[in-house]
Amino acid sequence: MHASVAPSPATSRLDNEPAASPLNVVALLIVDRDSETFANLKTARGASDIYIKCAALLAKSAHAAGYSVTLFTNEGALVRGRFDALGVRGPVRIEQRTFVSRLDRSVQHRSAHHKLDVIRELAQGEDGRISMLVDLDAVFMRPLRPSELPNARQIGCYDISSMMRAESAGRSDDDIRNLTRRFRDSSPRWFGGEVIAGSAAKFRELVEYLDQVEPHYWELMDWLYHTGDEAPVSSALNLYLAKGGAISEMGDRRAILRWWTASRPFRQPNFGALVDRAILHLPADKEFLASMAGAAFDPGTFIAAYRRHARGKLFTRRIKTLLFGRLLQQQPSFVARL
Repeated sequence: MHASVAPSPATSRLDNEPAASPLNVVALLIVDRDSETFANLKTARGASDIYIKCAALLAKSAHAAGYSVTLFTNEGALVRGRFDALGVRGPVRIEQRTFVSRLDRSVQHRSAHHKLDVIRELAQGEDGRISMLVDLDAVFMRPLRPSELPNARQIGCYDISSMMRAESAGRSDDDIRNLTRRFRDSSPRWFGGEVIAGSAAKFRELVEYLDQVEPHYWELMDWLYHTGDEAPVSSALNLYLAKGGAISEMGDRRAILRWWTASRPFRQPNFGALVDRAILHLPADKEFLASMAGAAFDPGTFIAAYRRHARGKLFTRRIKTLLFGRLLQQQPSFVARL
């Protein structure tokens, strides 16, 4: 692994092994006191507290869906104490790691690079059970149906290529071409970092391709459109597909949805048509998610509260988009509707 990001081999397990469930939900929580910016947060102040509360809500929602949770973190004792205070009662295995980043404090998605380390850990696990690596700003609304999960031959992932092309004006495709040294005459696929699922054997396959592209990522990082885990993982998945690997596209299977209350350069479906998804990823609403962490999780209560939150936010966004878009003649920008 490139010297910029390396996990310490030191590890301690702070919990007993949680009871087996059909799916092991895995998340990464870096208590980060150094980074200068955090994606979709207004300020770095209080960011660690927001992420801890998001992790607690994620765990509660996963428990309500019937799943156990494994959390990789650099502050296990702190997180365990906060989880206890927030009323996280279900099975959570906290895996303590000493994650060391030598990336500049201003790098976007600085802590997210450690998801590459977690993927390698999942590749060392035991076969026979699906692990799903999920972002902290996501919530489980219901259990996943068997048809929504990858089978033994597949890696489960979420194709967001059209969103990324719109956001980057095509530069995301160039990122993958540069990292893979391939796909010059075709359109590669970009996969969101909010979910990736599979058996240990499938994670081992993914790591084989990740090992091929990651050196290029560190070499070219300053020139890429996107920094974080998504560029190298998407590149690895494109190589995996090119070699005949199989995926389960979890967006098409209605397992997950990324939905924004921020204005975006692409249209989004109305939220009301999408609430049947098993997992909602809400990257622009971390503060709201954190505000819900102290209560017991109930999907209906959560959706009602989210609608109240989003209604005012979307109204304000719509006014700002209308005014500033005309004044500054910016590229088209769209605000979603409930």
